[in-house]
Order: sequence, then C-alpha cells, then structure tokens
Amino acid sequence: MKKTILGFITIGVLIFSACAQQKKTTKGTVFANSGKKALGIEQIVMERTACFGTCPAYRIIINKDGQTKYISRYYTEYEGTFEKQLDQEKTAELFNEFAKYHVDTCQEEYKSLVQDLPGIIYEFTYKNGKEQVIRQAEFGPEFLKELARKVDALVVVDDSWKKIAEPEKHK
Repeated sequence: MKKTILGFITIGVLIFSACAQQKKTTKGTVFANSGKKALGIEQIVMERTACFGTCPAYRIIINKDGQTKYISRYYTEYEGTFEKQLDQEKTAELFNEFAKYHVDTCQEEYKSLVQDLPGIIYEFTYKNGKEQVIRQAEFGPEFLKELARKVDALVVVDDSWKKIAEPEKHK
C-alpha cells in the first residue's frame, strides 16, 4: 500500500514538473532598451505544422533584434517567404515572456494525444551556442500555447512585409 501511494506521488511530481512554469523571476529577462538578453535567447523559431485538413502551416523566425522571417508552408493567406523588422520593444516583450516561463527547462517533446491537430514546434538558439527544440508543444504546459498565440499576434503578415522568395514546391 505504501509503495502504491509513493508511486502515485512520484508520478504526480514528474507530471507537474515537466516545465518550471511556476518559476517566475526577473533573472534573465529582457528589459526594453537595457541590452540584457532573455535567458541568453538569440533567436526564437516557432513552426505551426499541418493537420489533415486545411490548417495554416508556417514557420516564423524572430531574432532578438526584431529581424523576422515568415515562411509559408500550406493554406496561408500570404504564400512565400517574407521579412520584416519588428518593433524592438515589442520583440523584447516577447522574449521576456519566453524567459518568464523558463522555456529552457521544458521537455524536448510532449506526448501527442491527438493526431489531427496542427502542431507547434519551438526552436531556440542561445547566446552560448546551445540550441533547444520543443516538439509537440501543444500538448505541453498551457503557457507554451499562450506563447504561440503571442508570436502569432506579433507576426501578422500583410503588405508591409517584403517578399524575398516564392513558395516552396511541395510534392
């Protein structure tokens, strides 16, 4: 009986410690115009993957200086690869959000619970050269989905973006 209870407690601790989402400090955060870097993050990449239907699929690459690239894959309004310089203060706010949730402590991959959902993949490049990938983030902690919504809200492609390449041909 004690082993069973201990087993449930251990499993519970493992599940709830998947990411350090409770840890909210100002250490490592970016403050606008301060020159400090969020967890040393140099680049955030977010990719929304396809579903079995007509879900938009695209890749967004945001550098800490606000230089951003949008690459359409499937079912997007703007097709091709686009670039734009985002507002540095808004970019710093976004990097702050990723630092606030200590994304560097997240799992590399979360268990897929449903096959026909558009996926979220994050890739981070850090100042020290470290790279990190979080696959199937949509099944991770809720804050990973909220961060994806914030990236989408910041990176809204319109006619002000410079088109630098035509869409990739898919077979």
